[in-house]
Amino acid sequence: MIVTLLRKTWWQLILIGIAVYVGIRYTGNWKKKPSSPVTPTSARKADEIKLTILKKSRRLMKTYCEPSSDSCLIVEDRPTLSNDKLTVRRALLYKDYDQMSVSSVDLETPEVLTWKNFNSRNWPINKKSINSPAFELIAELGFVMEALEVEPQEWQDVLMIGLGGGALSNYFSSVDSIKVNLTAVELNPLMKTIAKEWFGLQETPNYKVFIEDGVKFLEGAVQRGEKYKMIILDACDDVKQSLICPGKEFMKPSVIQDIIKVLDSDGALIVNILCSRDNLANEDKVLLMYKDQFTSCFHVRYSEAQRLVACSHRKNWSILDQMKRFEENIKAVESRLNFDMGRIIWKFNP
Repeated sequence: MIVTLLRKTWWQLILIGIAVYVGIRYTGNWKKKPSSPVTPTSARKADEIKLTILKKSRRLMKTYCEPSSDSCLIVEDRPTLSNDKLTVRRALLYKDYDQMSVSSVDLETPEVLTWKNFNSRNWPINKKSINSPAFELIAELGFVMEALEVEPQEWQDVLMIGLGGGALSNYFSSVDSIKVNLTAVELNPLMKTIAKEWFGLQETPNYKVFIEDGVKFLEGAVQRGEKYKMIILDACDDVKQSLICPGKEFMKPSVIQDIIKVLDSDGALIVNILCSRDNLANEDKVLLMYKDQFTSCFHVRYSEAQRLVACSHRKNWSILDQMKRFEENIKAVESRLNFDMGRIIWKFNP
């Protein structure tokens, strides 16, 4: 009788123990919410949102007009689809000359598109991407010409005369490894406003924007004894001029001499050239003017119709004279930074 009772009690205890174990083991799984799979419905929804965005190939975001003139600037978002990947490019343009882009940047597309986040107005700027061949070439040449180092021990001072939308300055200020201490000088305060509102301009202790005449800034820099490892000249005149960039003030020998004085002994000057007509004649004119003042100056072509000018204090410091060395520099730079202009350089500058 007692043995039978003990057997029953042990079986009850064993069953209770099993029940408790099972409860503890699987309760957590019961509480977990199943992950939301990508259903045909959600995929169709994402495609529908993409199509809605792509319906307008050019979406006007804002118009800015100069109070003292009849010229206006517009900000547009331009979506494209490639390999089912949606990209939106933001461009700053002259309203009456919208074939000329002052600046452009790529936006960061949300990983999951919804009706709450589909408005590109609120998308962040992809600062580490340069979508303009001219600006990418300008940035890469600083390293190829050995004015800048990819991983320097000390900060590298760079001067930009002409801010535009700030696409190039965004890049220099966002890549920490290159340690660029950037000074941008812009004559037009409206440009700084646009860059802040639409192109992600954020000033820091190592990225400052001064609203000042570039010529006056250079005069002051000479007096202060400043030196820059790289100077980027992107200051422009009215778009109706035959030679838009550089502006006529920066074609004066006295101004070029000030640039020479503030450029480091191993530094590089890059002059962006933009023409409304007579491209070849104007590009040659710019080269001759700067070549007359600098030790070395040369053209760099990056498209069938466009060239820029690069100058240095170094003797025989050009693509033609340093072809093998520059080729090695291009390979080294492009293996470590997000550049891809080497193929363009060798295509148009054999």
